[in-house]
Amino acid sequence: MPELSDFVLGVISGSAATLAGFGFTMAWDLWKIRREEKCRNQAIVRAVKHELDENVEIGKANLKLLDEESKMLSEGYLLVPMLPFKDGIWDLLKANLPDKLLIQTELLTGLRDASIGALHLNAGTNSRQAYKDTSGAMSNFRQTIKIRNDLLVAEIKEFTSGIEKLFQLLQEKAGEI
Repeated sequence: MPELSDFVLGVISGSAATLAGFGFTMAWDLWKIRREEKCRNQAIVRAVKHELDENVEIGKANLKLLDEESKMLSEGYLLVPMLPFKDGIWDLLKANLPDKLLIQTELLTGLRDASIGALHLNAGTNSRQAYKDTSGAMSNFRQTIKIRNDLLVAEIKEFTSGIEKLFQLLQEKAGEI
């Protein structure tokens, strides 16, 4: 019988070692997955912050360009086309939406609105540029461009103001994501 108890003890100790190894492997994998997820989420937040910051800078550049153009318009000069806004935030988030961002309704909605706002402004600047390229000989050209510029200035200011608020909200909530 002593051989049987050695055998049973061997099976029990082998099973315990196997279960302990399995437990440690699972714990390691869970830790690794969480670490990788945290790194991925941080990279997404950095990319979103970068795009928001870029759009604020593009807005400032476009406002300066529109201001200079309005001064030069009376002299018959037109400046270069406006810079397009970055509009890839939503595509990035659709592909890699962090779970914790799903519960940040205000932030998620704001990011979606920022993406739509960038698309809207890009359509407006493209329309304005097409008008500039094709309608320069019209008698009401300067008046129409001035109206379009004034509308774009107001929209850009509203857009960049919204982005700055969104950027601040993202700063506050970044630790939670």
